[in-house]
Amino acid sequence: MSTYFKLGLAAYNHKDYINALDSFNRAALEGHAGAQEFIGHLYYSGWGVDQDVAAAAHWYELAAAKGSEYAQSSIGVMYRDGEGVKQDCEKAVYWHTLAAEC
Repeated sequence: MSTYFKLGLAAYNHKDYINALDSFNRAALEGHAGAQEFIGHLYYSGWGVDQDVAAAAHWYELAAAKGSEYAQSSIGVMYRDGEGVKQDCEKAVYWHTLAAEC
């Protein structure tokens, strides 16, 4: 597990979202899907950053492409609802199907 991801989780669990974002960004540069997922969550929630659902969708989709079920489900909902992305039912079904696979 990435050291930066561990630092990000520790900061996130202490509600230190600014430092969490910094650490997650460093882990994301290493290609860490979990960090990308958490960045998406921070942007979606507006924790440590201005809320930006388009940025959240970007980060969720990166993590989803690497197999994160949570990110797959999240980006699927965003495509279904047209939140942060152009509404696209085919993409919504695609991501939800991947998230549901066991």
